Amino acid sequence: MGWFSELFWNERIWLPVGYTWKDLESTPALKKADVNDLCTIPIWVVFVLLSRYLFERVIATPFCHYLGIRATFKSKHDKAKDPSGSGLRQKKEQLGRQKLKKATETCWRFVFYCGMMSIGTYVLLTSDWGLDGSKWIYRAIEEHEFTWDMKLYYHSELSFYVSLLISQFFDIKRRDFYQLFVHHVTTIILLFASYCNSFYRFGVIILYLHDCADVWLEAAKIANYAKIQKVCDVLFAIFGTVFISSRIIFYPTYVAYSYFHYNTYENGILMKGLVFLCYLLLFLHFYWGWLICKMAYRLIIVGKVEKDTRSESESEDTG
Repeated sequence: MGWFSELFWNERIWLPVGYTWKDLESTPALKKADVNDLCTIPIWVVFVLLSRYLFERVIATPFCHYLGIRATFKSKHDKAKDPSGSGLRQKKEQLGRQKLKKATETCWRFVFYCGMMSIGTYVLLTSDWGLDGSKWIYRAIEEHEFTWDMKLYYHSELSFYVSLLISQFFDIKRRDFYQLFVHHVTTIILLFASYCNSFYRFGVIILYLHDCADVWLEAAKIANYAKIQKVCDVLFAIFGTVFISSRIIFYPTYVAYSYFHYNTYENGILMKGLVFLCYLLLFLHFYWGWLICKMAYRLIIVGKVEKDTRSESESEDTG
């Protein structure tokens, strides 16, 4: 396996031209990320999945019941009238179980995104580079330190996205299943590569742009499942504003500009591929932005957000 490891970690593939892995090692004066630390990610993924399982059953389900989101169960009277268990009531029960399952999944994502957004906010506010695009990538290998809070942010996000990639095959299938799959895989690759290349600050910025919008989406979904329409409409309006401003405007202009303007490294093979993946993320943002505009139009014309067109389940569409 020595030849495979040597081929996989080939410096000409991973690093900017002219650099070696020696340049990315920690020194007494500068702490760098240790790739070996990523070996703990599978353990954290299992921990996240187990935490989600317990959270959905112990906390999210009672909370959803409190909001009036619950599965419908048959009474003895209903069974006497419909002993076969078929018909409209059975269909309502199935939809009720699906709605409750989606609501608990949404509660979990909302809580996790809140936690990640809090960590990301702390990382940016306690740094001297958070709002300065000229410091995100310039001399990243030579000068950028990998701090403990950045490590916490990176490891938490990596574990979370890997868990989402796995659980996606067991959750209720949604219409944008394949788009989400591509998004999760792309995000994981970008996180892993930026971790290995010392482009930590750039990775933190992209992560934060995603978290700050997603937390409002999940909150709006919970309000929608609970049929608290006015709250749902307000939360969706906030989400749409944050999503468009962060991912459609800020991401391709300020973030992309910072990369191309301040990047003094000659890109190797991997970095050229990562630039392509960043454009792929932008394409997905435009796709979801189009769906959000459709929902905004419905909100203005109809007066309410009727459903989440960005990720409604296929079973509900066909039902």
